[in-house]
Amino acid sequence: MTALQVHQKLGFVEGPAPGDREGNVLRSTIGAGHQQDLVSEGQHDKATVCGNLPSRQGVYFRADKKGKAGYFPRMIASTLGERIQERLVALNKTATGASLEISDNKDLLRDIINGRTKNPRSDTVRKIAAVLECTVEWLMLGDGEPAPPLLEGRPKANARHADVDMPTRGTLIRDIEVRGTIAGSMGGAFQFEGGVVDYVARPPGLINAKGIYACYIEGDSMFPAHPEGELRFISAFKPPRIGDTVAVTARYEPDGPIESFIKTLVKRTATKIYVEQLNPRHTLEFDLKYVISIHKVLTVNELFGI
Repeated sequence: MTALQVHQKLGFVEGPAPGDREGNVLRSTIGAGHQQDLVSEGQHDKATVCGNLPSRQGVYFRADKKGKAGYFPRMIASTLGERIQERLVALNKTATGASLEISDNKDLLRDIINGRTKNPRSDTVRKIAAVLECTVEWLMLGDGEPAPPLLEGRPKANARHADVDMPTRGTLIRDIEVRGTIAGSMGGAFQFEGGVVDYVARPPGLINAKGIYACYIEGDSMFPAHPEGELRFISAFKPPRIGDTVAVTARYEPDGPIESFIKTLVKRTATKIYVEQLNPRHTLEFDLKYVISIHKVLTVNELFGI
């Protein structure tokens, strides 16, 4: 009996496993060269997962899903492009939309599906697997299930890899001033101390930027957004917007010392600014006539020019 006749006889549809007679015929047809087996009724309780059945028109079948009477075949996609197409359908995504979640190439997945791209890079495969919510092993080999079952309450992935070229250490110029440490004082205020104490490398997104300096966070009034000990880059020229983290240098009282505060800008009027700290949550109010400067603390996206 040929593989096609076996396929026609068994139907390869979900249902009970074939009986002993069909199993014996199939075993004698496939032979030891394929190292395959089917589990017939009454045998499946002692059986392990079966292997691949012979291919037909480039599609493989696996007898690894247990039904009421035993294991029966299920179809799996035999090529990377077919498995990608399967996940797109399962997630109700388009090839173009999913491609743009991975990179700027809108035809990335379509080229793989159509066979124009034969061997995508390993990092590209990992990104594809993340967007299609499947394992790399299943995507490349068809092994196992596309994705592990979701845990109760597990959130859906909402991040993707950024296509950012990391500069080499030798290409970065160390010309950004670190203007001392930032020491915590009463009321959550900060003071710059010691002037310029070091120089750090200029991030790639700030190659041509002017008025950039850096400082280290000390204290926990802005934790967890700005943990103690981390370096922050600050722009003296980029206008801050409501919601931005800012370094405010001002007198809190008419005759008070000049202090610098690392806070979040929440409101601005013609005569005052309002900033907020996180830990403990508290809003500070400054009269603009006592404010010396309001500088924007730069985000990671701004540091890398994204």
